[in-house]
Amino acid sequence: GDRTLDYDEIVGIIAERITTSPRYRQVIRHVPGRIAAPVWVDDLYLQPDPQTGAIRVQTTLRSAARSSRRLHLHLSVAGAAGGETLDALTLERDVPAGDSTLAAELRLGAPRLWDLNDPYLYRVTVRATVADSAFCDERSSRCGFRTFRFDQGYFRLNGKRLWLRS
Repeated sequence: GDRTLDYDEIVGIIAERITTSPRYRQVIRHVPGRIAAPVWVDDLYLQPDPQTGAIRVQTTLRSAARSSRRLHLHLSVAGAAGGETLDALTLERDVPAGDSTLAAELRLGAPRLWDLNDPYLYRVTVRATVADSAFCDERSSRCGFRTFRFDQGYFRLNGKRLWLRS
């Protein structure tokens, strides 16, 4: 009867047939395709707090494997335009098949506030590497630190009154 193959079995069968069969050694034409990681970063939600300098990171991980996989997760934050890493965190987690959520926090000592005259952004990157394999996936997103309030009849950006024109 029909048998469902695990992700690793499929990759192993393809690799074995290419290396052992004389028929597969000659490439006749290029077939576009991509072997995707069995676990990947599906979504990234960032919540910066200008009071504490913390960036709460919520990551959705999706696994196509039939069983739990060990992941090395590396989270980092740097200026969005580039530059040195300002904070980083490395975690190891067992990720079950299907979707799972990871919550973590990165910290900046004194974050630069986003302002109309200085719209400074940070880039947070999450890299997930499947343990004992070369498969990895990475996702980045930008965020800025700012407060925006309506207080005493006025809009305030980072505590300063914001003048609006009509």
